[in-house]
Amino acid sequence: MGTLTVLDYYQTVSQMSKIANAAGATATRAVATGVTAAAISKFVLKREETVSVLGMDMPEWGADGVLAGAYSATSDIAARYVAPPIERQFITNPKLVKFIEAGTAPVLTGLQQAYIKPMITGERPQRMNDFLLGTGSKFVGDQMVDSFWNA
Repeated sequence: MGTLTVLDYYQTVSQMSKIANAAGATATRAVATGVTAAAISKFVLKREETVSVLGMDMPEWGADGVLAGAYSATSDIAARYVAPPIERQFITNPKLVKFIEAGTAPVLTGLQQAYIKPMITGERPQRMNDFLLGTGSKFVGDQMVDSFWNA
């Protein structure tokens, strides 16, 4: 085992800082998306029924918020770390790549909200409403976080 130089220490701390910043950004976006989804579900869609999520009974608007937050985090990971290398291999136009990267996370969140939520809650699917709820809340939540951090 060699000695740890100042440069090695700096590189390690720098890498850890990048990981922490990325995790913080993903968590912040997930919370903003969940809160937005819960608000839309309660005040716009008027979802007041009680559903069971993993054995816990809660209002459907609360379930929408919790699940949208979880879907937001998984979509961020897929859109930021999995999809870009694949997209760059097949798409050569940089503007098209940026467009696809901007839309990947909201669409993935909407698809998860539409297709996975009914499996978890056991309720009758409302796929279009849930897709639009997931996509819109992810887009709005991300915009809120980005405008806050870049202000």
